[in-house]
Amino acid sequence: MIRASAMAFGAALLLLTSAAAAQEERAAMLQTAANGAGAESVGSAFDRLARTRFERLAPMPLDAAPPLPLEDLQLAVGCVGESADCLRAVAERVGVQVMVVPSLELSNGTFVASFLLLDTRDDALRRVTRRADSENELFERVDPMLRELFDLPPPEAEEPAVDGNSHAASPEPALLPPASEDDAEDAPGFPVGPAIVGGGGLAIIAGGLIAGGLAMGAQNAYAEADTSSRTGVDAAQAHLSDAQTDAAIANVLFAVGGAAMIGAVVWWLVGADSPFGVSASPEGVALSVHGSFGGDS
Repeated sequence: MIRASAMAFGAALLLLTSAAAAQEERAAMLQTAANGAGAESVGSAFDRLARTRFERLAPMPLDAAPPLPLEDLQLAVGCVGESADCLRAVAERVGVQVMVVPSLELSNGTFVASFLLLDTRDDALRRVTRRADSENELFERVDPMLRELFDLPPPEAEEPAVDGNSHAASPEPALLPPASEDDAEDAPGFPVGPAIVGGGGLAIIAGGLIAGGLAMGAQNAYAEADTSSRTGVDAAQAHLSDAQTDAAIANVLFAVGGAAMIGAVVWWLVGADSPFGVSASPEGVALSVHGSFGGDS
Protein backbone atom coordinates (compact mmCIF):
# COMPACT_ATOMS: atom_id res chain seq x y z
CA MET A 1 0.00 0.00 0.00
CA ILE A 2 2.79 2.42 0.97
CA ARG A 3 4.76 1.40 -2.11
CA ALA A 4 1.81 2.07 -4.44
CA SER A 5 1.18 5.43 -2.77
CA ALA A 6 4.83 6.45 -3.28
CA MET A 7 4.65 5.52 -6.96
CA ALA A 8 1.40 7.44 -7.45
CA PHE A 9 2.81 10.40 -5.53
CA GLY A 10 5.93 10.59 -7.72
CA ALA A 11 3.96 10.17 -10.95
CA ALA A 12 1.49 12.88 -9.97
CA LEU A 13 4.26 15.32 -9.10
CA LEU A 14 6.05 14.61 -12.38
CA LEU A 15 2.85 15.30 -14.32
CA LEU A 16 2.28 18.49 -12.32
CA THR A 17 5.83 19.69 -13.01
CA SER A 18 5.58 19.00 -16.73
CA ALA A 19 2.10 20.56 -16.93
CA ALA A 20 3.29 23.76 -15.26
CA ALA A 21 5.87 24.21 -18.01
CA ALA A 22 3.64 23.01 -20.86
CA GLN A 23 0.70 25.26 -19.99
CA GLU A 24 2.74 28.44 -20.27
CA GLU A 25 1.41 30.36 -23.24
CA ARG A 26 3.81 31.86 -25.75
CA ALA A 27 3.66 34.46 -28.52
CA ALA A 28 5.78 35.12 -31.61
CA MET A 29 6.08 37.65 -34.42
CA LEU A 30 7.10 36.31 -37.82
CA GLN A 31 9.48 38.11 -40.14
CA THR A 32 8.05 41.09 -42.01
CA ALA A 33 7.15 40.30 -45.60
CA ALA A 34 8.23 43.36 -47.65
CA ASN A 35 6.92 43.80 -51.19
CA GLY A 36 7.63 46.51 -53.72
CA ALA A 37 10.73 48.24 -55.08
CA GLY A 38 12.70 49.74 -52.19
CA ALA A 39 10.48 48.16 -49.53
CA GLU A 40 13.05 45.60 -48.41
CA SER A 41 15.50 48.12 -46.91
CA VAL A 42 12.72 49.97 -45.10
CA GLY A 43 11.15 46.64 -44.14
CA SER A 44 14.25 45.65 -42.18
CA ALA A 45 14.03 48.77 -39.99
CA PHE A 46 10.24 48.36 -39.75
CA ASP A 47 10.71 44.75 -38.62
CA ARG A 48 13.18 45.69 -35.86
CA LEU A 49 10.97 48.50 -34.55
CA ALA A 50 7.83 46.37 -34.70
CA ARG A 51 9.58 43.55 -32.85
CA THR A 52 10.80 45.93 -30.11
CA ARG A 53 7.29 47.30 -29.57
CA PHE A 54 5.79 43.79 -29.81
CA GLU A 55 8.07 42.57 -27.00
CA ARG A 56 6.79 45.36 -24.75
CA LEU A 57 3.10 45.11 -25.63
CA ALA A 58 2.47 41.37 -26.11
CA PRO A 59 0.23 39.92 -23.35
CA MET A 60 2.45 36.86 -22.77
CA PRO A 61 6.10 35.72 -22.90
CA LEU A 62 7.73 35.69 -26.33
CA ASP A 63 9.48 32.95 -28.23
CA ALA A 64 12.51 33.74 -30.36
CA ALA A 65 11.60 35.06 -33.79
CA PRO A 66 11.15 32.22 -36.33
CA PRO A 67 13.90 32.47 -38.96
CA LEU A 68 11.42 32.20 -41.83
CA PRO A 69 8.62 34.42 -43.17
CA LEU A 70 5.04 33.21 -43.33
CA GLU A 71 5.24 31.89 -46.90
CA ASP A 72 8.17 29.59 -46.12
CA LEU A 73 6.51 28.29 -42.96
CA GLN A 74 3.33 27.61 -44.94
CA LEU A 75 5.34 25.48 -47.38
CA ALA A 76 6.65 23.51 -44.41
CA VAL A 77 3.13 22.73 -43.14
CA GLY A 78 1.61 22.32 -46.60
CA CYS A 79 -0.92 25.16 -46.76
CA VAL A 80 -1.36 28.56 -48.40
CA GLY A 81 -3.35 31.71 -47.74
CA GLU A 82 -4.28 33.42 -44.51
CA SER A 83 -7.15 31.24 -43.36
CA ALA A 84 -7.52 30.45 -39.67
CA ASP A 85 -6.78 26.75 -40.28
CA CYS A 86 -3.57 27.46 -42.19
CA LEU A 87 -2.32 30.06 -39.72
CA ARG A 88 -3.17 27.74 -36.82
CA ALA A 89 -1.04 25.02 -38.43
CA VAL A 90 1.85 27.48 -38.72
CA ALA A 91 1.42 28.56 -35.07
CA GLU A 92 1.49 24.92 -33.96
CA ARG A 93 4.64 24.42 -36.02
CA VAL A 94 6.25 27.43 -34.34
CA GLY A 95 4.95 26.28 -30.94
CA VAL A 96 3.02 29.38 -29.87
CA GLN A 97 -0.57 30.29 -29.01
CA VAL A 98 -0.49 33.88 -30.31
CA MET A 99 1.18 34.73 -33.63
CA VAL A 100 1.55 38.10 -35.37
CA VAL A 101 2.28 38.30 -39.11
CA PRO A 102 3.59 41.72 -40.23
CA SER A 103 3.72 42.85 -43.85
CA LEU A 104 4.83 46.00 -45.66
CA GLU A 105 4.13 47.12 -49.22
CA LEU A 106 5.51 50.13 -51.08
CA SER A 107 3.73 51.40 -54.17
CA ASN A 108 3.98 54.83 -55.80
CA GLY A 109 5.72 56.28 -52.76
CA THR A 110 3.00 55.10 -50.32
CA PHE A 111 3.64 52.53 -47.60
CA VAL A 112 0.92 50.09 -46.59
CA ALA A 113 1.72 48.38 -43.28
CA SER A 114 -0.33 45.51 -41.86
CA PHE A 115 -0.32 43.35 -38.75
CA LEU A 116 -2.34 40.12 -38.77
CA LEU A 117 -2.98 38.49 -35.38
CA LEU A 118 -3.98 34.87 -34.80
CA ASP A 119 -4.99 33.82 -31.28
CA THR A 120 -5.32 30.03 -31.24
CA ARG A 121 -7.01 30.13 -27.82
CA ASP A 122 -10.23 31.36 -29.42
CA ASP A 123 -9.32 31.12 -33.15
CA ALA A 124 -9.58 34.91 -33.38
CA LEU A 125 -8.19 36.64 -36.48
CA ARG A 126 -7.60 40.40 -36.35
CA ARG A 127 -5.88 42.70 -38.83
CA VAL A 128 -4.78 46.31 -38.51
CA THR A 129 -3.69 48.19 -41.66
CA ARG A 130 -2.40 51.75 -42.08
CA ARG A 131 -1.01 53.89 -44.92
CA ALA A 132 1.94 56.26 -44.64
CA ASP A 133 3.52 58.70 -47.08
CA SER A 134 7.00 58.68 -45.49
CA GLU A 135 9.27 56.46 -43.46
CA ASN A 136 8.90 58.65 -40.36
CA GLU A 137 5.14 58.50 -40.59
CA LEU A 138 5.34 54.73 -41.09
CA PHE A 139 7.47 54.23 -37.98
CA GLU A 140 5.22 56.48 -35.89
CA ARG A 141 2.23 54.29 -36.76
CA VAL A 142 3.80 51.04 -35.45
CA ASP A 143 3.02 51.57 -31.76
CA PRO A 144 -0.64 52.64 -32.26
CA MET A 145 -1.20 49.75 -34.68
CA LEU A 146 0.09 47.14 -32.22
CA ARG A 147 -1.91 48.69 -29.39
CA GLU A 148 -5.05 48.45 -31.52
CA LEU A 149 -4.16 44.88 -32.47
CA PHE A 150 -3.90 43.82 -28.80
CA ASP A 151 -6.84 46.05 -27.80
CA LEU A 152 -4.63 48.16 -25.53
CA PRO A 153 -5.26 51.79 -24.56
CA PRO A 154 -2.98 54.50 -25.97
CA PRO A 155 -0.05 55.60 -23.79
CA GLU A 156 -0.86 58.33 -21.32
CA ALA A 157 -0.45 61.79 -22.81
CA GLU A 158 2.57 63.67 -21.52
CA GLU A 159 1.94 66.86 -19.55
CA PRO A 160 2.95 69.88 -21.68
CA ALA A 161 5.88 71.86 -20.32
CA VAL A 162 5.08 75.48 -19.44
CA ASP A 163 7.77 78.18 -19.52
CA GLY A 164 7.88 81.48 -17.64
CA ASN A 165 5.59 83.20 -20.19
CA SER A 166 2.94 80.49 -19.70
CA HIS A 167 3.35 79.23 -23.27
CA ALA A 168 2.75 75.50 -23.50
CA ALA A 169 5.41 73.63 -25.43
CA SER A 170 3.97 70.89 -27.65
CA PRO A 171 5.62 67.54 -26.90
CA GLU A 172 7.41 65.80 -29.74
CA PRO A 173 5.84 62.56 -30.96
CA ALA A 174 7.53 59.59 -29.29
CA LEU A 175 7.94 56.09 -30.63
CA LEU A 176 8.67 54.71 -27.17
CA PRO A 177 6.23 54.69 -24.21
CA PRO A 178 6.82 56.84 -21.12
CA ALA A 179 9.74 55.82 -18.91
CA SER A 180 7.41 54.82 -16.08
CA GLU A 181 5.79 52.19 -18.27
CA ASP A 182 9.17 50.76 -19.27
CA ASP A 183 10.29 50.67 -15.64
CA ALA A 184 7.14 48.84 -14.61
CA GLU A 185 7.49 46.28 -17.38
CA ASP A 186 11.19 45.72 -16.74
CA ALA A 187 10.76 45.28 -12.96
CA PRO A 188 11.66 41.70 -12.00
CA GLY A 189 8.83 39.58 -10.63
CA PHE A 190 8.70 36.41 -8.54
CA PRO A 191 9.92 33.45 -10.68
CA VAL A 192 6.71 31.41 -10.45
CA GLY A 193 7.67 28.81 -13.07
CA PRO A 194 11.10 27.93 -11.61
CA ALA A 195 9.61 27.89 -8.10
CA ILE A 196 6.91 25.40 -9.14
CA VAL A 197 9.42 23.17 -10.94
CA GLY A 198 11.93 23.37 -8.07
CA GLY A 199 9.26 22.59 -5.48
CA GLY A 200 8.06 19.68 -7.58
CA GLY A 201 11.64 18.43 -7.82
CA LEU A 202 12.02 18.49 -4.03
CA ALA A 203 8.75 16.62 -3.60
CA ILE A 204 9.77 14.00 -6.18
CA ILE A 205 13.11 13.51 -4.38
CA ALA A 206 11.12 13.04 -1.16
CA GLY A 207 9.17 10.30 -2.92
CA GLY A 208 12.48 8.75 -3.95
CA LEU A 209 13.61 8.73 -0.31
CA ILE A 210 10.42 6.92 0.66
CA ALA A 211 10.92 4.33 -2.08
CA GLY A 212 14.59 3.98 -1.07
CA GLY A 213 13.59 3.33 2.52
CA LEU A 214 11.15 0.66 1.38
CA ALA A 215 13.91 -0.93 -0.72
CA MET A 216 16.27 -1.05 2.26
CA GLY A 217 13.57 -2.59 4.44
CA ALA A 218 12.82 -5.25 1.84
CA GLN A 219 16.57 -5.93 1.43
CA ASN A 220 16.95 -6.42 5.21
CA ALA A 221 13.95 -8.72 5.26
CA TYR A 222 15.50 -10.75 2.43
CA ALA A 223 18.82 -11.02 4.31
CA GLU A 224 17.12 -12.13 7.52
CA ALA A 225 14.63 -14.54 5.90
CA ASP A 226 14.58 -18.17 7.07
CA THR A 227 15.31 -20.25 3.96
CA SER A 228 15.17 -23.62 5.68
CA SER A 229 11.75 -24.33 4.21
CA ARG A 230 9.98 -23.89 0.87
CA THR A 231 7.74 -21.26 2.38
CA GLY A 232 10.75 -19.35 3.68
CA VAL A 233 12.45 -19.47 0.27
CA ASP A 234 9.32 -18.09 -1.41
CA ALA A 235 9.09 -15.32 1.18
CA ALA A 236 12.78 -14.44 0.66
CA GLN A 237 12.30 -14.25 -3.11
CA ALA A 238 9.30 -11.97 -2.62
CA HIS A 239 11.38 -9.67 -0.40
CA LEU A 240 14.16 -9.62 -3.00
CA SER A 241 11.70 -8.75 -5.78
CA ASP A 242 10.22 -5.94 -3.64
CA ALA A 243 13.70 -4.57 -2.90
CA GLN A 244 14.64 -4.51 -6.59
CA THR A 245 11.36 -2.85 -7.59
CA ASP A 246 11.57 -0.21 -4.86
CA ALA A 247 15.22 0.52 -5.70
CA ALA A 248 14.34 1.04 -9.38
CA ILE A 249 11.48 3.38 -8.42
CA ALA A 250 13.78 5.32 -6.09
CA ASN A 251 16.41 5.71 -8.83
CA VAL A 252 13.85 7.07 -11.29
CA LEU A 253 12.41 9.51 -8.75
CA PHE A 254 15.90 10.70 -7.74
CA ALA A 255 16.83 11.25 -11.39
CA VAL A 256 13.61 13.10 -12.23
CA GLY A 257 13.69 15.18 -9.04
CA GLY A 258 17.36 16.05 -9.51
CA ALA A 259 16.76 17.03 -13.14
CA ALA A 260 13.84 19.21 -12.09
CA MET A 261 15.94 20.94 -9.42
CA ILE A 262 18.81 21.60 -11.84
CA GLY A 263 16.37 22.74 -14.51
CA ALA A 264 14.67 25.12 -12.08
CA VAL A 265 18.01 26.76 -11.24
CA VAL A 266 18.99 27.07 -14.91
CA TRP A 267 15.49 28.33 -15.80
CA TRP A 268 15.76 31.00 -13.10
CA LEU A 269 19.22 32.03 -14.35
CA VAL A 270 18.20 32.39 -18.01
CA GLY A 271 14.87 34.00 -17.11
CA ALA A 272 11.48 32.77 -15.92
CA ASP A 273 9.96 33.63 -19.34
CA SER A 274 12.10 31.00 -21.09
CA PRO A 275 10.33 27.75 -22.08
CA PHE A 276 11.17 24.72 -19.88
CA GLY A 277 10.49 21.02 -20.24
CA VAL A 278 11.37 17.84 -18.34
CA SER A 279 10.60 14.29 -19.43
CA ALA A 280 11.44 10.79 -18.20
CA SER A 281 11.66 7.43 -19.96
CA PRO A 282 13.17 4.03 -19.18
CA GLU A 283 16.33 5.18 -20.99
CA GLY A 284 16.80 8.28 -18.82
CA VAL A 285 15.64 11.76 -17.97
CA ALA A 286 15.78 14.80 -20.28
CA LEU A 287 15.26 18.47 -19.55
CA SER A 288 15.29 21.46 -21.88
CA VAL A 289 15.54 25.18 -21.16
CA HIS A 290 15.73 27.80 -23.92
CA GLY A 291 17.13 31.23 -23.11
CA SER A 292 20.30 33.27 -22.82
CA PHE A 293 22.44 34.61 -19.99
CA GLY A 294 23.24 38.26 -19.62
CA GLY A 295 19.78 39.82 -19.91
CA ASP A 296 18.23 41.33 -23.03
CA SER A 297 20.37 41.47 -26.16
